[in-house]
Amino acid sequence: MSVASRLWSKIGMILLLAIILEGESSIHPCHAADNAAIKQSVSKARDYLHSTFGKYQSNRKLLAAYALLKAGDPPTSPEIAGVLADIEKTYSVGSEQLVFRGEMVYEAGVAAMLLVEVDAEKYQPMIENIANALLNDRRENGSWDYRRGDGDTSVTQYGCLGLWAAARAGVEIPDEAWDKILQWHFATQLSDGGFAYTPGKAIGPGQGAPTLNMTGAAIGSMSIAAMYLFPEQMGQAKRAAASQKKAESAEETRKFGVLDRSLPESEEEQGAGDENLPITRRPQGPYKVRSSFSEYKQHVAAAVNWMNGHFEVVNSTGPKMYYYYTLERMTALTEIDQLAGQDWFDVCSEAVIGRQLSDGSWNLAVHDGGGVFPVGTSFGILFLTRSTAKLLNRMPGRSAIGGGLLAGGRGLPDDLKQVDLEQGDVKAREPSGPLDELLRDLSKAGGDDLFEVQEKIVEKIQLGDRSELVGQTDQLVKLLDRPEPQIRRTAMWALGRSDDLSLVRYAIEAILDDPDTDVLIEAHAALCWFSRRPDGFGLPDNPIASLSPDVSDEDRKAAVDKWRRQAVKAWGEWYLRVCPYEERDDPFVISLKRRLSARG
Repeated sequence: MSVASRLWSKIGMILLLAIILEGESSIHPCHAADNAAIKQSVSKARDYLHSTFGKYQSNRKLLAAYALLKAGDPPTSPEIAGVLADIEKTYSVGSEQLVFRGEMVYEAGVAAMLLVEVDAEKYQPMIENIANALLNDRRENGSWDYRRGDGDTSVTQYGCLGLWAAARAGVEIPDEAWDKILQWHFATQLSDGGFAYTPGKAIGPGQGAPTLNMTGAAIGSMSIAAMYLFPEQMGQAKRAAASQKKAESAEETRKFGVLDRSLPESEEEQGAGDENLPITRRPQGPYKVRSSFSEYKQHVAAAVNWMNGHFEVVNSTGPKMYYYYTLERMTALTEIDQLAGQDWFDVCSEAVIGRQLSDGSWNLAVHDGGGVFPVGTSFGILFLTRSTAKLLNRMPGRSAIGGGLLAGGRGLPDDLKQVDLEQGDVKAREPSGPLDELLRDLSKAGGDDLFEVQEKIVEKIQLGDRSELVGQTDQLVKLLDRPEPQIRRTAMWALGRSDDLSLVRYAIEAILDDPDTDVLIEAHAALCWFSRRPDGFGLPDNPIASLSPDVSDEDRKAAVDKWRRQAVKAWGEWYLRVCPYEERDDPFVISLKRRLSARG
């Protein structure tokens, strides 16, 4: 599978909870920022913005208000309400009176984003004014710039974000605008696939060379434009991937290592129930679109390939906090979970939280000054809350399993039994409701509900009385037969924590036969738990984590098949050594012996 085609299937390299056992009971989670640490970090950052808000310049207040909204502040909060009043004074005038240059494009883009998030219908006239002014302020080539240059990749990014916000509010953006955005990016992409700050000029970070910030920004801008120019092709590509996955799963021949996000069957369903999804309607007219969908895929694929080859957890060229928000947006729009073979959010969130100051701020943004850090802190919030992914309803489902409330436990008390996090403070609480009810909910869940139920189950087992699992193992075994991989995966995770050795066979059966890579990974982890062998006989936790991002489907499947054969041999032979004597004539044991013999 090419890099381009991979953009239309969500990468299925799900980072497994790395449980390392010492002896029989000491558990050390994986080194990645967990949900509790992220919530605590966001809460501290929000408190910092509240405490210093009055010291900000007006344009910094705009970005901080948007971040506060994403962090959970209501639009009626003094900070956001004050900024909304300022926006109304500035943008309620006719668009012909609005003239943007440079930073004003950034401000206008963020203002449109804030208005749409607060109340798109109420603020429709102002949003339309901003969109028309942005359209009027473009260079002839369709880009935006600080002055009368030929375009700046960063400024263009925020002009594009402003138009995107307006389009989500129902403002008609002409095809010509989206087309010129694509054409400008096609023309300014460097030969290695990357993008520079100001194309053709040795100024700014990188001095004319490609940078992570600008390549990520360009991928995001091109993807936004493509959503409106090619809604049918992009929709068909995603639905085709989902349909293929469904068909292959039914035949037990589905491709390994790629998990597509479940998608609706029709255009009408695609927007149903989520007003924040992109509006695929676009104005029709005499304009002839010059760009093609295949060109878009080619250019984005080259840029993603560049990002894979140059990915850094801490950006060494250009603004650091700007980088994280740009990265979050780029990956949400392209549905990429892995860069350079790593889960980009896990490694970057760990780095972001580790660099947060004690007062809750981040002082890593070059645009901050005067002893306050609204820009860096706002970008930190927008990154950690995965603001674009939430807007697009593209939050990954992997975080629930093994990445639940207490994976890691940084900042929490030694007694993890019954705690909660509220405004950054740890509070006592009871874990979620009865496990049997949660499992019934799991059997009926889908979409976002599924991820919520998964997290509750993880919390229940981690925080509650694990003996409650004893009475629910029959139900968990039944869930292993469900067609939905996420349900099977959740059930396997729970079975692994039961410490009931009679259930080992179900994990081995999954290793033998389950077509889903993530279920295989969870079964391997369960067997590590059951056996008290954290090394897992030396097998990698994830059979595809070390593969190149652009590896072919055939090579990916070959890697999984090889790992499966090794896992079957290692765990099968182990089970035959330790299973009770009276089970030696059990049909499962006989079948396992036969299959091991056949595999040689």
